Amino acid sequence: MASLIASYKFTVQLELLLKNKSYPIPSSSIKSIMINYDYDKNNMPVLYLNVRLSSTIYNKMVLNADTATLSFRLYKFDELGNSIINEPYIEDNFTYVMSSDPNYDETLEQVVSGKAMADNDNADSYLEGYISILSLKLINDNKKFINDIVKDTDPLSIIHKYTSHMPMCIEPLDSSVHIDQFIIPPITSITNLIKYINNNYCLYRSGYRFFRDFTTTYLLSMKGKPISSTNNNFNTIIISIRDPMDRLSKVSSMEIDRKNHAYIIYVNAKDTSIKIDRTTNKQYNSILGVDTLGNTVKEELKIPDTPDISEKVIIERVQNNNLEKIYNSKATIESLSVILTIAKNEIDSTLLTPNKEYQVRNYSGSQQFDGRYVLSYKKEIMYQQDKNFIDSVMFGLRRVSEE
Repeated sequence: MASLIASYKFTVQLELLLKNKSYPIPSSSIKSIMINYDYDKNNMPVLYLNVRLSSTIYNKMVLNADTATLSFRLYKFDELGNSIINEPYIEDNFTYVMSSDPNYDETLEQVVSGKAMADNDNADSYLEGYISILSLKLINDNKKFINDIVKDTDPLSIIHKYTSHMPMCIEPLDSSVHIDQFIIPPITSITNLIKYINNNYCLYRSGYRFFRDFTTTYLLSMKGKPISSTNNNFNTIIISIRDPMDRLSKVSSMEIDRKNHAYIIYVNAKDTSIKIDRTTNKQYNSILGVDTLGNTVKEELKIPDTPDISEKVIIERVQNNNLEKIYNSKATIESLSVILTIAKNEIDSTLLTPNKEYQVRNYSGSQQFDGRYVLSYKKEIMYQQDKNFIDSVMFGLRRVSEE
């Protein structure tokens, strides 16, 4: 019998921190949690809480949004009960964004209810809404003022120098050029530093992604190749899309394939959607790079084609003589041509990380979409069930052009 990885259930602890005082918020006040990991567009996760708060807590949060923070602790435990230990998943203090309108009827509601305090489970007045929260640690780790001149170095050494405070997972760079002197103008974040280095020395021909997760910061190419990290045993995930009539389409847990050092997720074809871009090639099907010295390089795009379409060129200008950077744009355009979206319940979604290789295998009739994909985004959605939270996940994959 194959080894299976059970899904987890979650418990939550939430507190409002204000002027050296803490105000516990019962977990029953949290109706749902969404953790949005957008690896293509953002550089850190964003959490959204659907809450039902007492009017007193609500007002404290609105009126002190500039100075107050939230302590948010999310723990997971084995749904099958094989482990009684709650394992920390997210532990941090967060800044928050919410509606800026206070409850102007709070005093009247307290008089009518006959209760002077409404910040506990017995409150008669509640307000419901959404709060978005961002990790203060991740924000502060990224906020670094850098203005330096570095000599006798290379791109990777520069990155290591300024990210030593972060636990990093770095894919080997394509660029190992020796740099006699590198002038870094005033830059206010690690994110902008990585962008500046890439503009001068293309880190990866396929483009790069820089994402700061709660436990690991990733600097990866767009190739979708497996990169080892300290958090997982295997670095390949096989997405096996099954015919709805196939019994394997009903399997909910992840399967461990020890022979191939991979995790297998069986997915019912009804729980997937695929988007194919058949319009880009009508606008352009080649890319022409031009540097500041007038040098050029042209590449044909590997995108879904339409017969009898003549050559159409998009022009990209790059800094200095960094013509390698046009391959960043080429890879991005090509990978957006096929996008696969998957919804799945009852799996350990914490194993879906951007450093893994995603191999998609379709059932007969749809195998033209097989191949290597890169994780574009992940949305973990947790709903309250009894005193715990259960997890479902939606994630998007982009197909990678084979080199």
